[in-house]
Amino acid sequence: MDLRERFKRIYEIPWVADGLAILGGIIYAVQSWMYAHTQSSILDEGAYLLKGYLFATGKYTPFQEYGPWSNHMPFSFLIPGYVQVLFGPGLRTGRYLAIVLGLLTLLGIWFLARRLGNRWWAAAAVWLLVLNIPLIKTFSVMASQGLVAFMFVWVLVLTLGKQRPTWQILLGVALAGLMMLTRINLTPVLPILILYIFWEYGKKIGLWSLLIGILVVGLGHALFWPGILRLWAAWLPLKWIPFFEQFAKPVGALPNWNPDVSVGDRLLSFFQGMRIQFFAIVGALFAWMWWPSKSGWRSEWRFRAGVFLSVVFGLLFAFHMWASLGKNYCVFCFSTYLSFFSFLGMLLGILFISSIKEFKDRFGKWLPFLIILILSIGIGFSAKGIWAEQQTVEHLARQILRTEVPRVSSSRIQAGNVPLWGLLSNKFGWSEMEIFTTSYDVSRTVVPVLVGLVFALIIIKFGAAWWNKIVGETQFNNAGAFSVFLLLGTLITFGLGATPGDRDCGWNVIESYEVGGAHLAEQVPAGSKVYWWGGLSTVPLLYLPDVEIYSPQINNGYSFRLGGDPDDLLRYGWWNQALADQWVREADVLLIEARLYGGFATTFAESYAFDEVSPTDPLVPCRSNSAIHIFVREQ
Repeated sequence: MDLRERFKRIYEIPWVADGLAILGGIIYAVQSWMYAHTQSSILDEGAYLLKGYLFATGKYTPFQEYGPWSNHMPFSFLIPGYVQVLFGPGLRTGRYLAIVLGLLTLLGIWFLARRLGNRWWAAAAVWLLVLNIPLIKTFSVMASQGLVAFMFVWVLVLTLGKQRPTWQILLGVALAGLMMLTRINLTPVLPILILYIFWEYGKKIGLWSLLIGILVVGLGHALFWPGILRLWAAWLPLKWIPFFEQFAKPVGALPNWNPDVSVGDRLLSFFQGMRIQFFAIVGALFAWMWWPSKSGWRSEWRFRAGVFLSVVFGLLFAFHMWASLGKNYCVFCFSTYLSFFSFLGMLLGILFISSIKEFKDRFGKWLPFLIILILSIGIGFSAKGIWAEQQTVEHLARQILRTEVPRVSSSRIQAGNVPLWGLLSNKFGWSEMEIFTTSYDVSRTVVPVLVGLVFALIIIKFGAAWWNKIVGETQFNNAGAFSVFLLLGTLITFGLGATPGDRDCGWNVIESYEVGGAHLAEQVPAGSKVYWWGGLSTVPLLYLPDVEIYSPQINNGYSFRLGGDPDDLLRYGWWNQALADQWVREADVLLIEARLYGGFATTFAESYAFDEVSPTDPLVPCRSNSAIHIFVREQ
């Protein structure tokens, strides 16, 4: 019995695929638990948790004037807020909620992949998530990506496919409406979903779906009217819809955060997204390049599902690429933005590969090979700086540059030898240190780009032959080469994604925040007005439920404006230097992170009569300057 026959027999045993999926789920849970305990908190997580708790406990309401900046739809805050009301405020509750949502997302993807493909594709989908370390890290903190991905997956579980029960379809539409009330960037999903329901299930269920969608979204807007229109005013063209001008952001103030990002960095961000979400994006490209006619699908419902997934994925991809790469606010958020919906590309690839009758080349060789070449080089470029430590690269460069080479003068070889760096120094006037430093900067870009180029050329040359040998066929040409690119590229990008990130901080971040929070609770008197300059994440303030904060500070410098009318800014949830000076003068307690301590703390402690009490231990174990200094106003 040859190897192919043995694999075929194993493939026909149903419990093997399910067993692999269960094993993958266990490994996912272990990783999610680990990353929930070892990642430092970020601004978004602190904002969702703290604002959510303040909203859920009734201290503020979403879009309230002179309250926190409600920069997202209300349920992105209220859901984690009410969970904290049930289980207690703090990072532990938020992170454990993220773990649960991630596992439920994984379960939903397993259901969908099994419905669209089979048991083995369902197991493969699970493992595609298990091996995607950056995505697991994103879903293991309490930010809106994991919450929205959970909602989105279960919208599709309830509505996508053949002959779904009516109650499931309507529940899925209601959940899609709730998702829209959680993040405005997912707004296109609901109308496209309703159109798909009309197409797949007919006019009657379509009309009911339209009614349910309008009711859910309308009720949500009614509950938070009219403040919720601020979000729409931020996205709609006001000159065409002047009604929304009254809800527009304050004018006459400049954002504090407005970086000038180069084209090179925008390309870097784009290809980082391609690398981290490789299978999802390349799987979708695979489907689109070999998309057959309607008769080329195994069933009509799969064809319609493929169209729906293609439209939603393509539209959301373009929208989020514009929102990140086309603006300056958060250029390097592109890969994180893709986390909201990247599973759509994975499902589309699975649906396509398992549902079409045969592969037919539509674009010849040029388009598949061009995509392989561009993505390979681009992903190599995106890996600069992670393929080797700076110290290792510099050591290697020093060894090479100290190699003895013949002396050259006036284009003639002279007697004796000179180090290679000396030859370059004599020729171009560079110092030894400049040569060694530049060698690292150049090599960390050039080496991975060259590796990507070589990888692409190998796939273009031998990919089709390798694939035909694997599957025992002879008809796969360009599709075979692209299949090998998809398979090997997925494995390579998973390997690159497993490298430690900036937020990996060692065990146990949750406990360090709790210890720091307990210390703050001991030192800060109840009822105090607290001025916060304690770092990007406001998670520590969750452990001070009986104090009064200056709520615009929750978003740190992102809600800080240069100039502007203080009252207009404060009404919107923003602040400026005038408000900062006012709050320092009236605050009872100043909380200042160690890395911001220095002159700021000394100046205000002396000018406004504060006494410093014992600071917290570092809140982030891997960063010694993350302790919080506590200044209490003299009595």
